[in-house]
Formats: sequence, C-alpha cells, structure tokens
Amino acid sequence: MKAPLKIAVLVAPPLGHISRVMRLLEHLKAFLNFKATVFVPRMPHFPQFEISGHSVIDIPVDSADWITQGQIFATALTPHNLRRNYDLVLYDTNPLQWLYAVDLQPLKTVCLTNIFLTRPAGEPTIQTERHSADKIQYDDIRHSFGLAPLNSAYDLYEADQVLLADPLPVIKSYGSLPVHYKSFGGAYWSASGPIPQELQGLKDILLISLGSTGRKKLITTPMIEALKASTGAKHVVMTGKAPPPDYADFTFERLPLDDLLTQCCAVISQGGSGASYQALAHKTPLLIMPNHKNHLILGRCLEGLGYGAVINGQDPAHLPSRQDFQNMQRRINNMADNIEPQSAYDHMAKTFSAFCQS
Repeated sequence: MKAPLKIAVLVAPPLGHISRVMRLLEHLKAFLNFKATVFVPRMPHFPQFEISGHSVIDIPVDSADWITQGQIFATALTPHNLRRNYDLVLYDTNPLQWLYAVDLQPLKTVCLTNIFLTRPAGEPTIQTERHSADKIQYDDIRHSFGLAPLNSAYDLYEADQVLLADPLPVIKSYGSLPVHYKSFGGAYWSASGPIPQELQGLKDILLISLGSTGRKKLITTPMIEALKASTGAKHVVMTGKAPPPDYADFTFERLPLDDLLTQCCAVISQGGSGASYQALAHKTPLLIMPNHKNHLILGRCLEGLGYGAVINGQDPAHLPSRQDFQNMQRRINNMADNIEPQSAYDHMAKTFSAFCQS
C-alpha cells in the first residue's frame, strides 16, 4: 500500500482561516490517502478552535507586530524541517504576517485564499501597503533566513496551485485568471447546533455578525432604528465577541447561522468573506461595516455587484433605502452562483487531490 502523502498545513489563528482549512481536510479524506500536521500560531486574544483528527503543533506568539510575528513563526518552524519531512504545504493565512520568512521550496505548495487578496485582482490591500512601507525590514529578515527579496506581497499568494473560496460573480468581476488559479464557489464554515429557543419562530431579523474577534466601534442606536425602518426588521439579534448594545433584542457569542439566516431580512457584517458569503448563500442582503481595508475591498466589490452596501455604523444619513434593499434582494435572487459550501469543498478536495497526485 502506498504511504500516505505528508501535508504540512500552515494556518492563521482567526476562526475563518482555521475552520475553512479544516473543512477542506475533512472533505479531502474521501479522495486522498494523507497525513496532515497543522502548524498554528496561538495568540491570547484569538478564541481557540478545536482541531481534531490531525497532528497539531501550536506555536505561541506573543507580539502584536506582523514582522515580529512572522519571524517568530519562521524560527519555530525551522526545527521541523518542512523540506525533509513533508511532501506538500497547504496554507490558509495572511502570508505577509506569518510566512514571509518561511522557505517553502522545493515543496509543492497550495494556497487557499480569496481572489481580492491576489495579484489578478490587483487591489491595494493591507498586505501590499504594509509591504511597501516596510520592504527594507522584510527583506533584511528574509535575507537572514536565506531568502531573496520580496517584490510584492502578492508573491506570497503565488503557490503552485491557488484555491479560491469565492462565489463565481465575485471572481468574474476581476476578469480572467491564470491557469493555476482554481475557483469553487463560496466556501465558508458555520457553527452547528440548534437555534436557541428564544429565536425559534422569529421572522424579519436584522442580524449583526461582527466576527470572532469583535470590533471597537459599534453601530449607534439611530442607525439601527433607520435600518429597521428600511429593511422591515422587527428584531435585532447580535452574534460575536463585542459587548451587547442596548438595542440588541438578543445576543449570543455564536449561532448556527445556516439555519438562522432563513429567518433574517438583512445582515450587518464586518466584511469577512465567510460571513459575507454565508449571507449571500441564504439570499440575504448584506450591509458591510468594515473593520479594515480588506473588508472594505470586499464590501465595495459586493456593492458593485448589487448584493449589498458599505455603511458607516456611526452615520445614519447615508443608508440604503427600502427600494435599495428590494433591488439588492432581486439581484441576490438572480445571482448566477448558487453558493453551496458542501459542493464547493467537495470540488475543492477533488482538485486538490488531483494536484497532489500529479
């Protein structure tokens, strides 16, 4: 019997990255004989996500600086000798933060990411701006690890195969792709479990989902009242790490959104791809209140496609009208891609398996 393929998985600590790559590995079991070792930086302010069924190596990182974080991670990986001990590297991470000093050659590499972060999209992301501002420092540290200078942050996404977890309309909005870029539709993870009893049977919910790390600025009460009027929402439900505001009728740290979204008339998200694509999968208009520039980039993309709108949570003067929401709903209902994560991950796993065996 052929020995299992040894895969080193490098994944960032946010829930969106860990859950996405773990779901891919789960689907991959049906197509490939492999053994995965997951390397994950552990940071105090990120919630722990249980990784089961694979070897896990936690790398403690106690720094808020990207350059220092990447240096710590690369140094910790060195004794594991990826070149000698693994056949392939799969990564789902912010590579400028975690992988800029990691030598992955001559291993096969696969990057699981979103189109708007990559070179074909050409967006001025947080990664490209930080690299431009700190290029000398990045290159000095890369040199100390025996690596050549980095031309652009985009270079770090250029794996042998790039797996895109975005809906087809989002990908098409950026034009044609290189042949090693593969698209699969919106891929996301959702918490499982029953809908809380107090939410069962409620309709016309305005759902506020601000991610696993929360945000500092919340939406104001006048903003919520204006949104309830324009969306027709009767209840406000909030999920995430942020402290509960007075206007929320119900608050939960985590909810089974795939089930709850069928009861929602609109979603307010910070603009992470997982929450955004999950809302679209359930034909729910999306309001994006960005935490940072990459959230804004995706928000503007979805706004341009007519699926949502970027809002300022502090300013009720510039909000979509009831007619705007009706137009969003119509466009989402007619969206070319029927987002279904089960089939997206199956397709992704088949493609990944074929690449591994080529």
